[in-house]
Amino acid sequence: MINSNLGRGLSSLIPQSQPVESTEEKHSDLIKDNLPFPSENQEGTLQYVLVSKIVPNPYQPRLDFKHEELEQLAESIKKYGILAPLLVSRLGDGYQLVAGERRWQAATLIGLEKVPVIVRQTTNLEKLELSLLENLQRENLNPIEEAIAYKRFIDEFSMTQEQVADRVDKNRSSIANAIRLLNLPKEIQEAIRGGSISRGQAKIILSVTDEKYQKKLFRKIIREGMTVRETRRATSGYKKITDSINGDGNQDIEVAADEEQLRNYLDTKVKIEEQEGVGKIMIDYYSIEELKRLINKIIN
Repeated sequence: MINSNLGRGLSSLIPQSQPVESTEEKHSDLIKDNLPFPSENQEGTLQYVLVSKIVPNPYQPRLDFKHEELEQLAESIKKYGILAPLLVSRLGDGYQLVAGERRWQAATLIGLEKVPVIVRQTTNLEKLELSLLENLQRENLNPIEEAIAYKRFIDEFSMTQEQVADRVDKNRSSIANAIRLLNLPKEIQEAIRGGSISRGQAKIILSVTDEKYQKKLFRKIIREGMTVRETRRATSGYKKITDSINGDGNQDIEVAADEEQLRNYLDTKVKIEEQEGVGKIMIDYYSIEELKRLINKIIN
């Protein structure tokens, strides 16, 4: 049975009878100074455990942890202590992280001996859900990590997109659109993860159904440093000409997209003939007045 409290986030798992903040303040000097801590065996209460006894969460959706950010957090922990306990579950004679991996990694980085935790037995589904919620609330995930996490709900726990949406408080279309990013070629997914292109640009690329054309458009975006608006305009050209190109197979999709962009800008018929990087642009005009208009537009 799935715990309905999970959708409300981590706070629903922390007992309200014990104010974590005040307990944390009480022991903040001990945390900073790496001194022995009082410990309790009762589940759901704040206690202190050895960092070495904690292993990472195999359902952690965040794959990329920037070293600079961890160093900044480590410096903050040195000064102020760990201001929120980690959430862990028991695993043999140790513990497995449920939420709080950045704090755990930062504590390891500075050699902290013990960290404050809340121990709570959780299912694998809850481990995935809680770590996802923590990252979503902090906006720590890139779009590909988020998509992979949603897909794990569906593949590993037989959930529908509607059920996933309900668990993470999003609408179903948001889940569907996120997962669709995983249909993009790997090089485009890596660019999304690295921030070279935005989520918005990725969604626009998805509207071009042929993978070869998706890659060509992606490389054009990177090469020209295109904005979302420019990407949308270029994609519109790709979509309009796909059928005709598939028909004769002679015109390069990128050249055709450039042709469409010129046609829209000049508001007249444009033809580009290109072969091995050399070619010519033919612009039609139908009066002397229109010729002057085109010259002025091109010069300006």
